[in-house]
Amino acid sequence: WMVAAMHPEVVKQLVTLAAPHLGLWSINGSAEQQRKGYYVMMFQYPWVPEWTMLNNDLAALEDTFRTGSRMGPKTACFSDEEMEWYKWAFSQPGTATASINYYRALVAHLTYAPIPEMWQAMRRRIHMPVLSVMAGADGALEPNLLNQVEAVAPNCEFHVLPGVSHWVPCEQPAKVNELIDSFLKRHADTAAVSRL
Repeated sequence: WMVAAMHPEVVKQLVTLAAPHLGLWSINGSAEQQRKGYYVMMFQYPWVPEWTMLNNDLAALEDTFRTGSRMGPKTACFSDEEMEWYKWAFSQPGTATASINYYRALVAHLTYAPIPEMWQAMRRRIHMPVLSVMAGADGALEPNLLNQVEAVAPNCEFHVLPGVSHWVPCEQPAKVNELIDSFLKRHADTAAVSRL
């Protein structure tokens, strides 16, 4: 969303999966969304989130990928081999901090250390065709975060996949591919991206 708003000359079509527009959070945020997003605030503490995620053979990280957890997929879509790879990658020096810093920067730049260009971009209308797919059973994001999306993206096609967790492409790859393929074919005339 941010790149499309800040640099529309390089984005001719936009597809988002379980990623609401930041400018709509203040309009659509709810108590339920605050409850679901507790981890964003937990990630603001120094070293504690890294220690939590890296402790106990990365059990907290694994929990986010495993069926049955609040954040995990509703269907088994990550193999044991894939899980071991994620755990290995996350355990590499600096990776945990780099991953968690995304959430630290997000909060910083939306609150106490704002970046003016980012705030301007969040208020800018996005005119290219947009496909946004949200999960109906997401443990992190409420699908209603995209209510009133037409105010920021008048050409947005919005889908909610019922019973699907935050791991949308993992749980419903055929449906996600079908939506993206159909969207791209319908907007093929806008597909040529300008060269920088």
